[in-house]
Amino acid sequence: MHGVWARIWSAPRAALGRKDARVIRRRQLLTLVGAAIAALALSSVSIAGAPARASVAKPKKLTKHQKAVARRQLRRALKRNPQAVLRNDFLKKAQAIDLTLPLTLRLRRSGLGPIDDELGVEWTSDSFPWPSGFAELPPGPGDAPPGGVIPLDGTSSLEAEFGNDVSGYAGTGVVETTAGGKVAFNSGVISPAIPVSDYAQTVADNVPLCNAPTIQVSNVAFGTGRPTQSVLHLFGGSARTTLRVLAGTTTQVAPTDCSGVFGATNNLHAPTSGEPIVPITFDATFKISPALTADGKLRLGVLTVPQGSAQPTTFARITMCVDEAPTCTTKAFPARLRVMQMNAEVLVGDALAS
Repeated sequence: MHGVWARIWSAPRAALGRKDARVIRRRQLLTLVGAAIAALALSSVSIAGAPARASVAKPKKLTKHQKAVARRQLRRALKRNPQAVLRNDFLKKAQAIDLTLPLTLRLRRSGLGPIDDELGVEWTSDSFPWPSGFAELPPGPGDAPPGGVIPLDGTSSLEAEFGNDVSGYAGTGVVETTAGGKVAFNSGVISPAIPVSDYAQTVADNVPLCNAPTIQVSNVAFGTGRPTQSVLHLFGGSARTTLRVLAGTTTQVAPTDCSGVFGATNNLHAPTSGEPIVPITFDATFKISPALTADGKLRLGVLTVPQGSAQPTTFARITMCVDEAPTCTTKAFPARLRVMQMNAEVLVGDALAS
C-alpha cells in the first residue's frame, strides 16, 4: 500500500511544472487510485485477521502470586525511599496490585508546639440510662449542657487499602482506609477538670443532693478498641474517619455525704476488652502536602477539622472510678462526643510500630 501511495505522490516536479503535464492522464489516475483502494482493503483484511500482536495489547491481569511479589517489591522500594509514594504513577501501581499502605494519623503536628486538637464531651442520658445512685448535673450558664473539653494528643494507625472497590464513591483518588488498628491518644492533665456527676438522693438515708459535682475527670486516655473502615479522598480534599476506641480515665471523688472537697487521690481506671467501645467520628479537609518533618518522618498531607465546623456527634459510655477504694467501683456515664478542632498530619509508615 505504501508503494502505491508513493507512486501517486512521487510525480517529477519538472513534469508538474509543465502546463501540458499538469493533469495525470485519466486512465492512469483511475488505475492508481483503484490499486490504492484495493491495497487499503487488503490491508484492512490483513489487520482484522492478524494475530493479537498487531492490535493494541490489553494489560494482562496479574495472578495472586504476581500481585504478592509486586507488593513485596513495592514495599521494599518504599522502605528504601518513602518519597516514591508521591510519584505520579504510584496510585495506579498500588491499585493494580491491591497494596495496603501503612499510614499514621499524628495529632500534634511536628514543630507546632501546643496541643490544638480537642474533643468536646456532653454528659447526657439521651441514649443510655444514667447510672443508678448518681444524678445528672444541671445545665450551666445559658443552659449549656454539662461537660467540657478533652485535649487530645497522640497517634493512630491509618492503613490505605488501594485494592478495595471504590466505584461507589464520586471523584478520583478515593481510598478506603482501616482506621484505629492501633490508637494511643492522651489528654494530659485536663485543667480545669471536667465535672461529671452528683450523688443522687436516696430514700433510705434521705441524703440531699450536693448540688455540685462530686465526681470529676482529670485525664482521658484513648487506646486501641476495634478497627473500622474510613474514607480518604487524596485529590478531593476530604476525609471521613471513625475511630472505635477504649477509654481509660482518671477521676477525683468527693465524700458521699458532701461534707468535703475532692480528695487528693487520683483514681485511675484502665479499660478492659469487655468495656463499651467509644466511637469518635469526624469530617476533615485533607491536603496533600509532602514534606520531611522536623523529626525525620515523611508527611503525605495535612488533615484539618476547622474550629466551629459542623461535625457529626456520637453517643458513648465512658467508664470511670466513683470511689477511692484501692479496687474502685466503676460506672459507665453516657455522653455525646464531638471533635471540636483538629490540626493533624498523615505520615507515611507506621509510627506506632514497636
